[in-house]
Amino acid sequence: MPGRRVDPSGGPRVKLSILGGGGFRTPFVWQALLRDTGTPRVDRV
Repeated sequence: MPGRRVDPSGGPRVKLSILGGGGFRTPFVWQALLRDTGTPRVDRV
């Protein structure tokens, strides 16, 4: 598909935006993303 971004590993690229003030929850979200071992997994933050 023209204009569709694909990750170098061959899968689709997905962007996640964390909206809002963040506060104390933001570090927990980042840690959860980095510890994710599911498929497909987050490999760049």
